[in-house]
Amino acid sequence: MPKLGQSTAGGRFGERAARPPRRPLYDQVHDELAEALRRQYHAGDRLPSEPELAASFGVSRPTMREVLRGLEHEGAVRRAHGVGTFVTDAPRKVTSAAEVDLGVTEAVIAAASRLGVHVLSNSERVATTEIAAHLEMAPDAAVVWIERLILADESPAAHVVDVIPAVIAGMSAEPYRDASVYRFLEQECGLELVGGAARITAQPATRTTARLLRVPIGSPLLQLEQVERTSQGVACLYSLELYVPSAFDLTVIRTRRGRNAGRG
Repeated sequence: MPKLGQSTAGGRFGERAARPPRRPLYDQVHDELAEALRRQYHAGDRLPSEPELAASFGVSRPTMREVLRGLEHEGAVRRAHGVGTFVTDAPRKVTSAAEVDLGVTEAVIAAASRLGVHVLSNSERVATTEIAAHLEMAPDAAVVWIERLILADESPAAHVVDVIPAVIAGMSAEPYRDASVYRFLEQECGLELVGGAARITAQPATRTTARLLRVPIGSPLLQLEQVERTSQGVACLYSLELYVPSAFDLTVIRTRRGRNAGRG
C-alpha cells in the first residue's frame, strides 16, 4: 500500500486519490427503498414491518421510520397505525419545460392535477436591496410581497415567493387574491409578459420550507429564480420558487451552437 506522498492510482505524485463524497444514510436508504417500491411491489401491497425493513437495510429503526415518513409525504406509501405500511399508486408528477414561461399554478392545472393554493402572505413592503436590484427600482420603493404554498393533488408541491412593484400592482382595480400571479399581471394589470432568464439551482430544505413542503430538513429542493419582463422590457415580477423534486419534472431544452455557427 503506498504511503501518503507516494504515487497512487488515478492521482499525481504527492496527491491522494479523490474519493466521492459519502451520501447521507437517509438518502441512500430512501432511494433504495423507493426503487424497490417501483420494481418489486404493486399498489396495495403491504411492506414488511418497520423492524424488518430496518434489519434488511442495516439501519436503525429511527432512520427507517424517517425514510417511511418521507415516502409517505411523497405519496409513495400509506401508513395505517396498527395495521402496516401499504404501497400506493405512483404519484403523478407535474411536468414543465424550462423554455416555456408557465406559472407554477398554470403548470399544475396543465398537468390535470388538482390545484390548491394557500396564500401565506400578501402584503405591501419596502423592497430589499437585492430585490430592488432584480426589479431595477429604488431600494426603498414599495413592493407587493406574495408568498404561497402550491398543492398538486392535495400534496405540497412548491413554495413560491412573488414580488411585484407596487406601482404595477396598483394598475389593477382589485388587489391580488389567490389566483395565478401571471394571470393577475396580464388580465388585471393589462401587461404583456414576454418572460425572462431563469436561474435553476438545488437548495437544501430549511426548517421552515421542510415543514411547509413536508420533506425532511436538508433534503434537496429545486430552486428557480426569475425576473419577468413586459414587452416594453420593464421588470415587473421577481419570483423565487422551490419545488419538491418528487412532485415536479422540469425539462430543460439545450441548443448547441457550433463553432462555425453564423459563418458563411
